[in-house]
Amino acid sequence: MNKIQVSQGHERSISLEVFLKSFLTLNKTQQSKFCLHVFEEDLTRALASMQISFDIKKDCVFIVGSALKCNFLKSIHSSKSFTSLESALENISDGDILLTLPTSKDQLFDSNNHYTGHTDYFRKRFNKEDIVMLFVSEHINLALLTEHISLSEVEDKIKRELILSKISNLVSSSFDFKRFIFTGINPHCGESGLIGSKDELLKNTIKVLGEAHKELVFEGPISGDTFLSNTVTTKKSDCFISPFHDQGLAPFKAISGYRASNITIGLPFLRLSPDHGTAFELYDKDKANYFGTLFTMKLALEKLGHNGN
Repeated sequence: MNKIQVSQGHERSISLEVFLKSFLTLNKTQQSKFCLHVFEEDLTRALASMQISFDIKKDCVFIVGSALKCNFLKSIHSSKSFTSLESALENISDGDILLTLPTSKDQLFDSNNHYTGHTDYFRKRFNKEDIVMLFVSEHINLALLTEHISLSEVEDKIKRELILSKISNLVSSSFDFKRFIFTGINPHCGESGLIGSKDELLKNTIKVLGEAHKELVFEGPISGDTFLSNTVTTKKSDCFISPFHDQGLAPFKAISGYRASNITIGLPFLRLSPDHGTAFELYDKDKANYFGTLFTMKLALEKLGHNGN
């Protein structure tokens, strides 16, 4: 039976709280799909702060009658977040899904590298330059051509081969996108070269994509300042493609709030994470909103069993 392997996230964040609250809303069949890789002391503290009765066994915890399968971790490699992530990856099988709970970037490191996030770590671990950072919510879908890099590096990073490879990963994924809307890099898409020339590369690459995938629709580039107005008529099968992080995520978060998922496309498995942070200030207070994590867990359950990533 395929599983959703879950890394615990930062031990002093809301990660375990929102996961456990979401878990308890699921039915028992859904609950049986999850395996949490966690340090017992962190799980105990999270449950105690929530004032929920629980009973920890060798490889699971019973929470008010619901059984959650656990892989209890003993020794720390680099950080608890990184140890949990490595454990989940070591146990993942064909058809499984990885769900990473929020941590901070200073927790993702090993003896050789300090990573700028989960996506950077996956890119280096699996040697996959063309993996895609995709964001999905009830209202809008967004993929990025670049992620956590300086704005000054964006134009040099975006090349035709990279665009084609990333879009190919999206097309072959389990997300059945039919229409892709590209936003431009420069203001007004470069004004025909007056502001910048890189948008011409986008235009030409969009034509190439349209010829290669005649069953799909590729549009743009549209000016980045029209992103929000263009979301009014979008469908669930539409996906916006933004050249850089803040251009795409500012309107995405304005529309979606925290009820959204951060997804990695192009790995040997599908990886999802709630699209919110650690909220350290809410740790151990039993006040965190769990709806974003619940949305992500239900999306993982929906995708479980798909062979595409």
